[in-house]
Amino acid sequence: MSRRAVSLLGLVVAFAASLAPAVAPIALAAAPDLTVTADTRYDVDPDHGRVHVTATLTATNHLKDTQTRLYFFDRAYLAVQPGTIGFKISSDTGAPTVKVTSANADRKLLRIDFNKRLLAGASRTFVLTFDIPDRGGAPTRDIRIGPSLVTFATWAFASDLTPGGSVTVVFPSGYSVDVQTGDVGHPRTDATGRTMFSTGRLAQPLAFFAYFVADRPNAYTETAFPVEVDGRPLDIAVRAWPDDPVWAARVGGLLVRGVPALSERIGLPWVAETPLVVAEAINRSTAGFSGRYDPATGRIEIAYYADSFVVLHEAAHAWFNGRLLADRWANEGFASWYALAGAIAIGEQVAVTPLTPALAERKIPLNAWGPVGSNEKAAEDYGYAASAELARLIAERAGPAALAGVWDAARRGIGAYQPVGLEAPAA
Repeated sequence: MSRRAVSLLGLVVAFAASLAPAVAPIALAAAPDLTVTADTRYDVDPDHGRVHVTATLTATNHLKDTQTRLYFFDRAYLAVQPGTIGFKISSDTGAPTVKVTSANADRKLLRIDFNKRLLAGASRTFVLTFDIPDRGGAPTRDIRIGPSLVTFATWAFASDLTPGGSVTVVFPSGYSVDVQTGDVGHPRTDATGRTMFSTGRLAQPLAFFAYFVADRPNAYTETAFPVEVDGRPLDIAVRAWPDDPVWAARVGGLLVRGVPALSERIGLPWVAETPLVVAEAINRSTAGFSGRYDPATGRIEIAYYADSFVVLHEAAHAWFNGRLLADRWANEGFASWYALAGAIAIGEQVAVTPLTPALAERKIPLNAWGPVGSNEKAAEDYGYAASAELARLIAERAGPAALAGVWDAARRGIGAYQPVGLEAPAA
């Protein structure tokens, strides 16, 4: 997400003298001589992969004519979000026009020509419309507008040092909406079931920024990815949102290559009693989890934006899920270790979050690292990084063969520190 650093600018581009010959144009400051406020509405349109924006602009000329000079404005400049398209403008007075004068990664700058002079002391209203399209691309892109998932940013528009205006955001019925950042008031539902947010009058429009993440429950599209693990067939079912087949193909293909590699390096066959089910999800956790494994159902939920390391880490939890090892740090640490090892084996580029000095300052005893949801984010961040580092040190000291022997003994119910050759007691 990014926020623009430019503001709306108005320029006096012509000057007339009623009692003297015409002279060269004089440039005047945009504020407070010319002010612009905007009541802006964002309508989410997932069927067309866009958010339609309607900004009702009010331009006011605060200058006063003198006996010898008449002041007016005939254009203004407005910064809008990058990637926006389809600009149109209308007014009950005159025939205004709009065009893009410059664009970069942070914003587009529009030039609005009034086509009728805005005289001293006068105000005029313009209706500017444009679209925020979903252009596709990486799962982590800021803008996704579809039937299953919507993510985008909203701005307010005004001239410098000008209070006023508002922002309203409208979602079709059926979406569960999170406001990730920004104050847009409490949601309300209209008679048609749409979810609406409204800021009310803004004291500092140019400081306003809000980012929305919303999903709408849809029937998953399930794709089967059969694979052999340790010589035995395993059915992997990938359940993706209907409008996100790219996610299904990416995750399914990664698991087909990655699960056998995990099994080989851990030294155990597939130990879960159920097939592997992986479902696309949206993360609503304050701790920021991008994947979860449920050992009772054999189901993994993977956030739509999760990288390959998260997918392999969660798949490794099919082994490290509390049955082989008791402590959370051990299960998380070795799931990370084998995710990295499996990725290397299949040529997948991944990275584990390193245990940085900043994270080390938040340290907690790893054997006191509580269950998911019981810790502050700082403790979670430290726990994942520290457990991965500890697992790495143990693995490098013990070696792969010794570790595989430990996991096999644990699977057969042999406790730690038992004499070699001791079998688990008969049930």
